[in-house]
Formats: sequence, C-alpha cells, structure tokens
Amino acid sequence: MDIGTKTLRALGITCINHVNLIPSGAHPGVNEPHYPIELALVSVDQERKMLEGEPY
Repeated sequence: MDIGTKTLRALGITCINHVNLIPSGAHPGVNEPHYPIELALVSVDQERKMLEGEPY
C-alpha cells in the first residue's frame, strides 16, 4: 500500500516505528464505526512518555 511515501520523505520522515489502529464509534460527520490509522515515528515507550501514560 502506498501511504504517500514521496510526501513522507519530502517531510524528512524515513522510518515509521509502528502503526496505531484506534477504534472509534460513529460521530458527527462519520455515520459508521471506524478505525483511524496513526503512523507513529517514535517507539511505543517514547509515545507513552510523551502522552503521559497509556494513550488509548
């Protein structure tokens, strides 16, 4: 799957550490439950530290 590799590289991003799939219910603008996708550039431990605990 092409996730915009050229765009990521243009921004100086050359490595994605992990991917978060976050369950989300319906809300205004999105009528169905869905899963937003986050591309994390730091380790899970660094992410938790920055977010001051378990992010989800």
